[in-house]
Amino acid sequence: MLERLGLAVHSYAQFGANSGTLKLERSAWNKYWVPYMRRLNTPVWRTEEAQRDLQREALLQISFAIDTWQQMRPRSNSDAVAQVQSAFNVLGHVRRRHGRRGYTMPAPVMLAHVARGMNKEMLLNYGKHSAVPKRAEPFTADQNRRMRSVANGTLVGGRPYDERSAFWRGWRLVDTFATQRGERKAGIVGHELGEYTRADLVYVIGGAAPNPDPSLAQLRTMGQHPEDRVILRGGPSKADRDNRYFGAAPCVFLFNRANVSNFAAAIVDFELQYPVRGEVRHATPLFVQDGKSKRWTASAIDRTLDNIMAACLTAAEREHKTFHSKRVWLASALVKNKHSDGEIQALVHWRSAQSIRIYGRMDELYQARAREDACNATFTVMNASSLPQVDPIRYTAQGAILMPELHNVAPLISAAA
Repeated sequence: MLERLGLAVHSYAQFGANSGTLKLERSAWNKYWVPYMRRLNTPVWRTEEAQRDLQREALLQISFAIDTWQQMRPRSNSDAVAQVQSAFNVLGHVRRRHGRRGYTMPAPVMLAHVARGMNKEMLLNYGKHSAVPKRAEPFTADQNRRMRSVANGTLVGGRPYDERSAFWRGWRLVDTFATQRGERKAGIVGHELGEYTRADLVYVIGGAAPNPDPSLAQLRTMGQHPEDRVILRGGPSKADRDNRYFGAAPCVFLFNRANVSNFAAAIVDFELQYPVRGEVRHATPLFVQDGKSKRWTASAIDRTLDNIMAACLTAAEREHKTFHSKRVWLASALVKNKHSDGEIQALVHWRSAQSIRIYGRMDELYQARAREDACNATFTVMNASSLPQVDPIRYTAQGAILMPELHNVAPLISAAA
């Protein structure tokens, strides 16, 4: 009985963890935690026996965070040093893994004070902007239109572009959905808790009742009524793991063929080209590369966007642009169109109590028009980290690099071990 009890508890604790979280935990554990514990000749699992001295254990955790930061390479080659928060994230993974095993690591109460010292050293050594986070910049309405208006025959990724091919029809769905929904890449790719399928689509045609399985003849009439629209049921996501907050509030897209970034027009054309009827819609993924079952991967999305940007945008326009720029774009466009913070959080699915309340009362057509109007918003935004700057490196009269005197507040822990 006791064995089954323990097995049930630990099985659910492990099964409930997100696969991405487990991957990060394994990396933090194997790359940083295990080697550090071995250097100190102490057990990697901080059991009750290992934690008899709580002050020592707290000191152990904080010193681990410092050592990790001192060893860690920055995420970007343009950064001189890793962010302090990155090291604390590693410690967080280790603490979470212990918690899932039932081991309560003591709170490192000095961590906030140590963090201020580490950040201060970073700012003094590498400049007052060194801690500014690097953010993806939003696309503009013009850039979105240009990336959706590629001429057939244009070389994209070394191959001629053909809007009629299954691959580019599939990309049109991905691109327009990201533009009007602000969906994360993981949501389009799908994850362990599900993916978008054709069964998630519902069509409102000619003022009739919502139709989850329209005929081809009905789909061809889309656009004849000014309020024709596509409704998409959502699923579990990063912001709503159990689908409890946004699951009851679907996304609505007004049909507008004049807008090249219109998702409703893109999905209608896709359904007409690759029809799926009846119960098979439940097993048919929505976002595919071949019109059938080949799902998009994160790398395929990144590669395709890079190729499209290279064909349509200048080098300067491509700076600080990633797929996440679509999400930033939608939020920025909604700000420009004077939507409230709560509405923006609701439309982009940023979870908060305010967004949940407003989303629950948002009119269906109001939501659809908000997404449609966002496609034409014009605005200028900039993150401080992406502004051009004078080369910070100084040189001697002979042309050699003049190395600045760095502040070394704490010794290198690994070197001293």
